[in-house]
Amino acid sequence: ADLPEWARTPTAVATQFTVDGIVYNEEKFRELGIDPPETHADLIDERLAGHVAFPDIANGAHWAAIVGLAGGDESNLDPALELVEQMNPAYFYSGSTDLAARFGSGEIWAAPWQSSWALRLKRSGAPVAVSYPKIGDKTGALWPLKFAILEGTEDNDAAYAFINTALTPEAQYGH
Repeated sequence: ADLPEWARTPTAVATQFTVDGIVYNEEKFRELGIDPPETHADLIDERLAGHVAFPDIANGAHWAAIVGLAGGDESNLDPALELVEQMNPAYFYSGSTDLAARFGSGEIWAAPWQSSWALRLKRSGAPVAVSYPKIGDKTGALWPLKFAILEGTEDNDAAYAFINTALTPEAQYGH
């Protein structure tokens, strides 16, 4: 009830937001003479062949990357499909933990991804950075993470308690 109107729908509430960008191995980019990516299309570079991951359709980072490749035009995503083919990702990731492991091992050098993962990797010693690419006339993307209580839930009070706990300053800071 304390959330602003824009963070609520009739069936869900936004509890967190992630900032999507391009996470990249800054040491490898420097070694290869590649500038930090300014657009998603910058990942189409033969020097990155076999070392770029792309979010699959089940991952929230997919949409910012696709719209970015389409030049920011959400009404025509067709150009993005050809650019993904040209990018020829090493793999399409659905989960961030697997991608983090591949970044940590040096297998993956760049991927459209949430900036929070770059911070986690950097804290573990991985030489990563994040850039916030141009998407049309905007820079970067903000993605809401929503919680909903499913119809038929056996313990609505517990579900509400979970959501309310997730919205506390302590939980938000921890995330």
